[in-house]
Amino acid sequence: MFSIMPKGKAFSKLDQGRILAYHEQGQSVREIGRKLGSSHAAVFSFLQRKQNYGKRRRYGPFFKLSERDKQRILRAASNSTKSSTQIKVEIGLRVSSRTIRNIINGSGVI
Repeated sequence: MFSIMPKGKAFSKLDQGRILAYHEQGQSVREIGRKLGSSHAAVFSFLQRKQNYGKRRRYGPFFKLSERDKQRILRAASNSTKSSTQIKVEIGLRVSSRTIRNIINGSGVI
């Protein structure tokens, strides 16, 4: 899924207020855009998303392991010669062996 990136600056709080006021007066999106020196598409987008306008969405993967899972991995790996695959099977996690190695290497302890 592709996200649409903004091509210009976001509306200031003052401009947002003006858009809402003009819209409540019944002015068209094109008229509002002309008055503010902005495109009608930007004005329309603001009116569609006014509650979430300017807020960022979280992109990227969701974390598959909790902090407790990470502690269990480190506990199993400390003072042992087990492979990451053996640790994964022992703890019963549904992640790759590479994820186990990343946790161990990223801890800085082991």
